[in-house]
Amino acid sequence: MKILCDRQELQDAFAVVGGIPPLKSPKAVLQNVLLRADESGITFLATDNEMTARSHVGSVKVTKPGAVLLPSRETAALLRELSEPTVSIEASEGRCRIQCGSGSFELLGDDPSQFPSEPNINADVELHVPINEFLAMFRRTSFAVAREETRYAINGLLLDFHDGCLRVVGTDGRRLALAYTNISTQAPRARAVVPLRALQTLSKAIPASDETDLRISLGKNQIRFEVGSNMLVSQLLDNRFPEYEQVIP
Repeated sequence: MKILCDRQELQDAFAVVGGIPPLKSPKAVLQNVLLRADESGITFLATDNEMTARSHVGSVKVTKPGAVLLPSRETAALLRELSEPTVSIEASEGRCRIQCGSGSFELLGDDPSQFPSEPNINADVELHVPINEFLAMFRRTSFAVAREETRYAINGLLLDFHDGCLRVVGTDGRRLALAYTNISTQAPRARAVVPLRALQTLSKAIPASDETDLRISLGKNQIRFEVGSNMLVSQLLDNRFPEYEQVIP
């Protein structure tokens, strides 16, 4: 694999997925980020088997297609130090050389064929929500989410769609926060409890100036968020969320 790309675009794309790999895992391959290059550009993919993130950069010169696994922590630290406008990446046989200006760095990675494939969701419901409105609802409700791991069912935010209205609800059993927006999507009622960590990762991946729609695809046990060239898939929490409508005045 051999590519030439813009440093800022490379850093932004890696930042979307860089927080996903676990610091420790019985599956060492999960501590890496997969970098794949083809005629469409480059794609980063990371997973911890509960959450998967993907980012893509199309404006890349790909001289030689291929794939390489990059150790997440070391790569993140390295990319933060780069300052020249363009970056060259060349990889073969598990070795990856990153060149930027006069600096040259080499990273060792595992076999990319051992990395898990991207999850496939059979969506029962698909929603389109303006990004700014979704982020505003997240900020207004996330503070109320329970942080104790023993309270599994309320360790996330409830997304409740019904009759053209999307409600986002958070509670820790003592306080409750609710925000809602009306959307034009026609779909059956759907409820899903999304882990707080997944939504925090999503909020960091969305540019503050982005005014496009967030696409939400809801399956039986997973949810997928897509915006621009970024994608996040997360497992859902137990749907035994409190009946919040009974306590709202």
